[in-house]
Amino acid sequence: VFCNSKCVDCGVVSDPRLLPLACHVLKEVVHPQANIPFHRGETSLIHPAPGVANRHTGPVAYKKERAGRKFGKIGKRKYKPVPYMTCCDADPTHPGCQVYHPCCQQPQGVQGCKSVFSCCGSEVSAGNPGCARRFPCC
Repeated sequence: VFCNSKCVDCGVVSDPRLLPLACHVLKEVVHPQANIPFHRGETSLIHPAPGVANRHTGPVAYKKERAGRKFGKIGKRKYKPVPYMTCCDADPTHPGCQVYHPCCQQPQGVQGCKSVFSCCGSEVSAGNPGCARRFPCC
């Protein structure tokens, strides 16, 4: 009928129904297990580099352009080499014809290259247990 236990606060040993009221008036709810870390959000793929950059996808080539405009003169015509980009026919000083992500060198529009948690923005890895805590018992 009696099931004695010891109070960890005052040290009294008795049946919990018969403990003195001085220490045992309030009922205290405790978790039987320790809390564990977890992430509230889902994972998503992002590009960590801010913004995008431009580049040319082809090499520089040279085309011949007539040098000088001297009409009526008989003789050998002179040509000068003019550089251009083979990918877009633009001048090599042009910023570039392809927009890409500097973090992974992939063209703009491709899926992200880094997996992060949407709740805290931290990287998905084995060493990242969680940004929040919960008790497994409830």
